[in-house]
Amino acid sequence: MSKPLVSIIIPNYNKAPYIRESIESALNQTYKNIEVIVVDDGSTDQSREIIKSFGKKIKAYFLPHKNANVARNFGFKKSKGEYIQFLDSDDIILPEKIEKQVELLEKTGGDMALCYWAHLTEKNELKNIKKIPETFEKEQMLLWHIQGNLFICMSPLYKREFISSTFWDEKLRRAQDIDFHIKISLLYPTAKTIPEVLAYYRITSPDYKKMCKYRLIWAQDSFYVYNKLKGKVCGKEKDYLSQILFHIARGIYDCDKNLYWGIVKTASRLSHTYYKSESNLFMFTYKLLGLEFAEKLASLLRKIWRK
Repeated sequence: MSKPLVSIIIPNYNKAPYIRESIESALNQTYKNIEVIVVDDGSTDQSREIIKSFGKKIKAYFLPHKNANVARNFGFKKSKGEYIQFLDSDDIILPEKIEKQVELLEKTGGDMALCYWAHLTEKNELKNIKKIPETFEKEQMLLWHIQGNLFICMSPLYKREFISSTFWDEKLRRAQDIDFHIKISLLYPTAKTIPEVLAYYRITSPDYKKMCKYRLIWAQDSFYVYNKLKGKVCGKEKDYLSQILFHIARGIYDCDKNLYWGIVKTASRLSHTYYKSESNLFMFTYKLLGLEFAEKLASLLRKIWRK
Protein backbone atom coordinates (compact mmCIF):
# COMPACT_ATOMS: atom_id res chain seq x y z
CA MET A 1 0.00 0.00 0.00
CA SER A 2 1.22 3.52 -0.77
CA LYS A 3 2.07 5.71 2.17
CA PRO A 4 -0.19 8.71 2.86
CA LEU A 5 0.94 12.11 1.60
CA VAL A 6 2.12 14.63 4.20
CA SER A 7 1.97 18.37 3.47
CA ILE A 8 4.58 20.53 5.24
CA ILE A 9 3.45 24.17 5.17
CA ILE A 10 6.04 26.89 5.78
CA PRO A 11 4.94 30.55 6.00
CA ASN A 12 7.76 33.08 5.69
CA TYR A 13 8.32 36.77 6.18
CA ASN A 14 11.84 38.22 6.13
CA LYS A 15 13.58 35.17 7.59
CA ALA A 16 16.39 35.00 5.04
CA PRO A 17 19.05 34.00 7.62
CA TYR A 18 17.07 30.91 8.61
CA ILE A 19 14.65 29.84 5.89
CA ARG A 20 17.10 27.68 3.94
CA GLU A 21 17.78 25.54 6.99
CA SER A 22 14.05 25.29 7.70
CA ILE A 23 13.19 24.16 4.17
CA GLU A 24 16.07 21.69 4.14
CA SER A 25 14.84 20.18 7.41
CA ALA A 26 11.49 19.55 5.71
CA LEU A 27 13.06 18.07 2.57
CA ASN A 28 15.47 15.86 4.53
CA GLN A 29 12.77 13.80 6.22
CA THR A 30 13.24 10.03 6.25
CA TYR A 31 9.56 9.85 5.29
CA LYS A 32 9.58 10.58 1.57
CA ASN A 33 5.95 10.96 0.51
CA ILE A 34 5.81 14.67 1.31
CA GLU A 35 5.07 17.96 -0.36
CA VAL A 36 6.77 21.09 0.95
CA ILE A 37 4.69 24.23 0.48
CA VAL A 38 6.43 27.57 1.13
CA VAL A 39 4.25 30.68 1.23
CA ASP A 40 6.20 33.93 1.29
CA ASP A 41 4.26 36.78 2.88
CA GLY A 42 5.72 39.67 0.87
CA SER A 43 9.30 39.49 2.15
CA THR A 44 11.62 42.42 1.45
CA ASP A 45 14.91 40.67 2.28
CA GLN A 46 16.64 37.86 0.31
CA SER A 47 13.98 35.28 1.15
CA ARG A 48 12.48 35.13 -2.37
CA GLU A 49 15.82 34.27 -3.97
CA ILE A 50 16.51 31.57 -1.39
CA ILE A 51 13.05 30.06 -1.84
CA LYS A 52 13.35 30.07 -5.64
CA SER A 53 16.74 28.32 -5.42
CA PHE A 54 14.98 25.10 -4.36
CA GLY A 55 13.25 24.89 -7.75
CA LYS A 56 10.78 22.06 -8.19
CA LYS A 57 11.72 20.43 -4.88
CA ILE A 58 9.10 22.65 -3.25
CA LYS A 59 5.85 24.37 -4.14
CA ALA A 60 6.46 28.10 -3.69
CA TYR A 61 3.90 30.90 -3.58
CA PHE A 62 4.55 34.63 -3.21
CA LEU A 63 1.84 36.79 -1.69
CA PRO A 64 1.59 40.50 -0.85
CA HIS A 65 2.42 41.16 2.80
CA LYS A 66 -0.43 40.54 5.24
CA ASN A 67 0.52 38.16 8.06
CA ALA A 68 1.62 34.62 8.87
CA ASN A 69 -1.90 33.33 9.40
CA VAL A 70 -2.94 34.41 5.92
CA ALA A 71 0.06 32.49 4.59
CA ARG A 72 -0.78 29.41 6.69
CA ASN A 73 -4.39 29.35 5.53
CA PHE A 74 -3.31 29.83 1.91
CA GLY A 75 -0.81 26.99 2.21
CA PHE A 76 -3.43 24.69 3.71
CA LYS A 77 -5.84 25.39 0.85
CA LYS A 78 -3.09 24.52 -1.66
CA SER A 79 -2.08 21.35 0.17
CA LYS A 80 -3.12 17.82 -0.79
CA GLY A 81 -1.79 15.79 2.13
CA GLU A 82 -3.74 13.40 4.32
CA TYR A 83 -1.60 14.71 7.17
CA ILE A 84 -0.59 18.32 7.82
CA GLN A 85 2.60 19.73 9.35
CA PHE A 86 3.01 23.47 10.00
CA LEU A 87 6.59 24.74 10.28
CA ASP A 88 7.68 28.34 10.87
CA SER A 89 10.50 29.49 8.61
CA ASP A 90 13.06 30.00 11.37
CA ASP A 91 12.43 26.63 13.04
CA ILE A 92 13.60 23.08 12.31
CA ILE A 93 12.10 19.60 12.34
CA LEU A 94 14.41 16.62 12.80
CA PRO A 95 14.73 13.99 10.05
CA GLU A 96 12.60 11.26 11.65
CA LYS A 97 9.77 13.49 12.89
CA ILE A 98 7.26 12.89 10.11
CA GLU A 99 8.01 9.17 9.81
CA LYS A 100 7.52 8.55 13.54
CA GLN A 101 4.36 10.62 13.79
CA VAL A 102 2.74 9.12 10.69
CA GLU A 103 3.47 5.65 12.07
CA LEU A 104 1.87 6.64 15.39
CA LEU A 105 -1.24 8.08 13.75
CA GLU A 106 -1.65 5.13 11.41
CA LYS A 107 -1.34 2.76 14.38
CA THR A 108 -3.64 4.58 16.80
CA GLY A 109 -6.07 6.37 14.50
CA GLY A 110 -5.62 9.52 16.60
CA ASP A 111 -6.42 13.05 15.49
CA MET A 112 -2.92 14.42 16.04
CA ALA A 113 0.54 13.25 17.05
CA LEU A 114 2.77 15.42 19.24
CA CYS A 115 6.44 15.48 20.22
CA TYR A 116 8.87 17.21 22.57
CA TRP A 117 10.86 20.21 21.32
CA ALA A 118 13.88 22.23 22.43
CA HIS A 119 14.98 25.86 22.14
CA LEU A 120 17.77 26.58 19.66
CA THR A 121 19.84 29.63 20.62
CA GLU A 122 21.69 32.07 18.37
CA LYS A 123 24.85 30.13 19.24
CA ASN A 124 23.21 26.90 18.02
CA GLU A 125 22.95 25.60 21.57
CA LEU A 126 19.99 23.46 22.63
CA LYS A 127 18.21 24.49 25.81
CA ASN A 128 14.95 23.99 27.69
CA ILE A 129 13.55 20.70 26.44
CA LYS A 130 9.77 21.06 26.45
CA LYS A 131 7.93 17.94 27.53
CA ILE A 132 4.19 17.42 27.22
CA PRO A 133 1.77 14.72 28.42
CA GLU A 134 2.00 11.28 26.83
CA THR A 135 -1.65 11.26 25.83
CA PHE A 136 -4.66 13.57 25.57
CA GLU A 137 -8.19 12.21 25.62
CA LYS A 138 -11.12 14.40 24.63
CA GLU A 139 -11.48 17.37 27.08
CA GLN A 140 -7.99 16.88 28.60
CA MET A 141 -6.28 19.07 26.01
CA LEU A 142 -8.57 22.05 26.65
CA LEU A 143 -7.96 21.79 30.39
CA TRP A 144 -4.21 21.58 29.78
CA HIS A 145 -4.30 24.80 27.73
CA ILE A 146 -6.46 26.60 30.29
CA GLN A 147 -3.82 25.78 32.89
CA GLY A 148 -1.39 27.95 30.89
CA ASN A 149 0.38 25.26 28.84
CA LEU A 150 0.97 25.25 25.12
CA PHE A 151 2.74 23.50 22.31
CA ILE A 152 4.25 25.28 19.34
CA CYS A 153 2.80 24.85 15.86
CA MET A 154 5.51 22.48 14.60
CA SER A 155 5.07 19.90 17.38
CA PRO A 156 1.80 18.39 16.09
CA LEU A 157 1.21 16.38 12.96
CA TYR A 158 -2.50 16.68 12.25
CA LYS A 159 -4.94 14.43 10.49
CA ARG A 160 -6.24 16.63 7.70
CA GLU A 161 -9.90 15.70 8.09
CA PHE A 162 -9.75 16.67 11.75
CA ILE A 163 -8.54 20.26 11.21
CA SER A 164 -10.21 20.89 7.83
CA SER A 165 -12.77 23.28 9.35
CA THR A 166 -10.32 25.05 11.68
CA PHE A 167 -8.48 28.03 10.24
CA TRP A 168 -5.84 30.38 11.60
CA ASP A 169 -7.37 33.69 12.72
CA GLU A 170 -6.07 36.25 10.22
CA LYS A 171 -6.82 39.18 12.55
CA LEU A 172 -4.20 38.05 15.07
CA ARG A 173 -0.67 39.45 15.10
CA ARG A 174 0.51 37.36 18.07
CA ALA A 175 -0.73 34.34 20.06
CA GLN A 176 -1.64 32.57 16.83
CA ASP A 177 -0.54 29.16 18.09
CA ILE A 178 -2.55 29.55 21.29
CA ASP A 179 -5.72 30.51 19.44
CA PHE A 180 -5.40 27.73 16.86
CA HIS A 181 -4.76 25.02 19.43
CA ILE A 182 -7.54 26.18 21.75
CA LYS A 183 -9.92 25.89 18.80
CA ILE A 184 -8.49 22.42 18.13
CA SER A 185 -8.96 21.56 21.83
CA LEU A 186 -12.63 22.54 21.66
CA LEU A 187 -13.04 19.74 19.09
CA TYR A 188 -11.92 17.34 21.85
CA PRO A 189 -9.12 15.57 19.98
CA THR A 190 -7.42 12.31 20.79
CA ALA A 191 -3.65 12.78 20.68
CA LYS A 192 -0.54 10.91 21.70
CA THR A 193 3.00 12.17 22.18
CA ILE A 194 6.31 10.73 21.01
CA PRO A 195 8.54 11.38 24.06
CA GLU A 196 11.48 12.60 22.00
CA VAL A 197 12.79 15.99 20.89
CA LEU A 198 11.89 16.06 17.20
CA ALA A 199 11.82 19.83 16.62
CA TYR A 200 13.86 22.92 17.41
CA TYR A 201 12.27 26.29 18.17
CA ARG A 202 14.67 29.14 17.45
CA ILE A 203 15.02 31.91 20.01
CA THR A 204 16.88 35.20 19.56
CA SER A 205 18.10 37.87 21.96
CA PRO A 206 15.36 40.34 22.91
CA ASP A 207 15.51 43.93 21.73
CA TYR A 208 14.44 45.76 24.87
CA LYS A 209 13.79 48.96 22.92
CA LYS A 210 11.03 47.15 21.02
CA MET A 211 10.01 44.79 23.82
CA CYS A 212 7.24 46.99 25.20
CA LYS A 213 5.57 47.23 21.80
CA TYR A 214 5.77 43.47 21.25
CA ARG A 215 4.48 42.73 24.75
CA LEU A 216 1.56 45.06 24.25
CA ILE A 217 0.53 43.42 20.97
CA TRP A 218 0.96 39.97 22.50
CA ALA A 219 -1.16 40.95 25.52
CA GLN A 220 -3.92 42.44 23.37
CA ASP A 221 -4.17 39.36 21.17
CA SER A 222 -3.75 36.87 24.02
CA PHE A 223 -6.49 38.62 25.99
CA TYR A 224 -8.73 38.40 22.92
CA VAL A 225 -7.99 34.67 22.56
CA TYR A 226 -8.50 33.63 26.18
CA ASN A 227 -11.40 36.01 26.81
CA LYS A 228 -13.43 34.04 24.24
CA LEU A 229 -13.42 31.10 26.67
CA LYS A 230 -15.27 32.92 29.48
CA GLY A 231 -18.65 31.40 28.66
CA LYS A 232 -17.22 27.94 27.97
CA VAL A 233 -15.60 27.14 31.32
CA CYS A 234 -16.86 26.61 34.85
CA GLY A 235 -15.63 25.67 38.32
CA LYS A 236 -11.89 25.09 38.54
CA GLU A 237 -11.49 25.95 34.88
CA LYS A 238 -12.56 29.53 35.69
CA ASP A 239 -9.80 29.73 38.29
CA TYR A 240 -7.19 28.63 35.75
CA LEU A 241 -8.51 31.04 33.12
CA SER A 242 -8.46 33.97 35.55
CA GLN A 243 -4.85 33.16 36.45
CA ILE A 244 -3.81 33.13 32.79
CA LEU A 245 -5.47 36.50 32.21
CA PHE A 246 -3.75 38.02 35.23
CA HIS A 247 -0.39 36.70 34.04
CA ILE A 248 -1.00 38.32 30.65
CA ALA A 249 -1.80 41.62 32.37
CA ARG A 250 1.36 41.49 34.45
CA GLY A 251 3.46 41.39 31.28
CA ILE A 252 2.31 44.87 30.25
CA TYR A 253 2.23 46.71 33.57
CA ASP A 254 5.18 48.85 32.42
CA CYS A 255 3.64 49.47 28.98
CA ASP A 256 -0.07 50.23 29.31
CA LYS A 257 -1.66 50.71 32.72
CA ASN A 258 -5.18 51.08 31.31
CA LEU A 259 -5.05 47.75 29.50
CA TYR A 260 -3.39 46.19 32.54
CA TRP A 261 -6.24 47.19 34.86
CA GLY A 262 -8.86 46.23 32.28
CA ILE A 263 -7.51 42.67 32.07
CA VAL A 264 -7.10 42.46 35.86
CA LYS A 265 -10.73 43.47 36.27
CA THR A 266 -11.83 40.70 33.89
CA ALA A 267 -9.63 38.15 35.70
CA SER A 268 -10.94 39.12 39.15
CA ARG A 269 -14.54 38.81 37.98
CA LEU A 270 -13.87 35.25 36.87
CA SER A 271 -12.28 34.12 40.13
CA HIS A 272 -10.92 35.53 43.38
CA THR A 273 -7.88 33.23 42.97
CA TYR A 274 -6.63 35.11 39.91
CA TYR A 275 -3.20 35.93 41.45
CA LYS A 276 -2.34 32.49 42.86
CA SER A 277 -0.15 31.27 39.98
CA GLU A 278 2.39 34.08 40.51
CA SER A 279 5.69 33.87 42.41
CA ASN A 280 5.82 33.55 46.19
CA LEU A 281 7.51 36.95 46.47
CA PHE A 282 4.79 38.64 44.44
CA MET A 283 2.00 36.93 46.38
CA PHE A 284 3.58 37.86 49.72
CA THR A 285 3.95 41.52 48.70
CA TYR A 286 0.46 41.58 47.22
CA LYS A 287 -1.17 40.24 50.38
CA LEU A 288 0.89 42.49 52.66
CA LEU A 289 0.87 45.81 50.75
CA GLY A 290 -1.62 45.46 47.90
CA LEU A 291 -1.55 44.90 44.13
CA GLU A 292 -0.28 48.32 43.09
CA PHE A 293 2.73 48.18 45.41
CA ALA A 294 3.51 44.59 44.39
CA GLU A 295 3.57 45.58 40.72
CA LYS A 296 5.73 48.65 41.37
CA LEU A 297 8.25 46.50 43.23
CA ALA A 298 8.25 43.91 40.43
CA SER A 299 8.77 46.67 37.86
CA LEU A 300 11.74 48.03 39.80
CA LEU A 301 13.31 44.56 40.06
CA ARG A 302 12.92 44.06 36.29
CA LYS A 303 14.74 47.32 35.59
CA ILE A 304 17.57 46.37 37.91
CA TRP A 305 17.87 42.95 36.28
CA ARG A 306 18.10 44.44 32.76
CA LYS A 307 20.95 46.68 33.83
